[in-house]
Amino acid sequence: MATGAQDDLMKQAQHMWSMLDELAETDVDAYKKFIQTNLQQGKKELALAKPWMCVKTRILKPYKATLYINICSWSRIDKPRTSTDPIKVTAGPVQDGHDETGTFKVVRVAFNPDVLEECSKRSEEKDMLIGNAIDYLKDEKKLHLSSSYHICDDIRFKGDPMDLGDFFCSGVRARQKVEEEQSARNLSKLTPDLLLSQLKVSDDQLGATTVSPDVTLHSSLKSDKLKGGLIQEISSQDVGLKCPEYDVRLKEADAKRQQRLVVRILLPGVHSVADCELNITQEELSLTVADKFELHLPLPEAIREDDSTAKFNSKTSSLTVAMPTRTFES
Repeated sequence: MATGAQDDLMKQAQHMWSMLDELAETDVDAYKKFIQTNLQQGKKELALAKPWMCVKTRILKPYKATLYINICSWSRIDKPRTSTDPIKVTAGPVQDGHDETGTFKVVRVAFNPDVLEECSKRSEEKDMLIGNAIDYLKDEKKLHLSSSYHICDDIRFKGDPMDLGDFFCSGVRARQKVEEEQSARNLSKLTPDLLLSQLKVSDDQLGATTVSPDVTLHSSLKSDKLKGGLIQEISSQDVGLKCPEYDVRLKEADAKRQQRLVVRILLPGVHSVADCELNITQEELSLTVADKFELHLPLPEAIREDDSTAKFNSKTSSLTVAMPTRTFES
């Protein structure tokens, strides 16, 4: 036996079909346009995110961990309408992962496909987009991340791409439910004339009425920066940071120590190790001193970051980092 809610839904559906039948008889072109528009919109609404690029970086606080950022292409993310609109971006939760490389954290970040295609044309724009993703995670997920990163050329997605099916959709479904309930309330008020007037809206306006996922307008990357090579990256130079003086030495193994890289960094005006934010990976050393210095140093040898040590000399305002190499590992 049908419930009252089911009866209401049946009446609404019959009302809609009656209007469509009347529209098909009175204006065939408008009827076709209505059907085509809804089919296209439905295809977009059901589209899944697709892997685009995997980026590796580090979580620095309150714990240290490797973080893989799976940058994805998702047609449900709207493209900026004008050159002054900010780029939209959304992300899934940060999850734990484990494979033959060890344990790590992983997060999915999605952009509009056209934005990604545009950014792929120039390395500067690609770097800017990755930086925007990292900044977004810092702001929205409250992650304390290294500003240095490594593009994983051998993989496009860390983990199982099949997980993308439901990964970003929880917020979308909640919003859709609200809008569907609102649509149901408005359906009884809809007339064939009103439906016909709505069909005469421009294609651009139609494209703008689709349900969007929960996204953030991240203002650090504007769409006008993707045109004509006009990217203006907010870099360390823009905020007054400079690269400190440093030297790198490879010291051979002796009776007490194995082969190691030793990096000495001069930090005039710095008086405490507490002012230094140091991050070491197998391939890179990164150092940031707020409002003073920033260093991103690719290492000439792969090192063992877990066995690395750092000492700060307050008399000379210098930081010395010793990093055992992996040269003799099997």
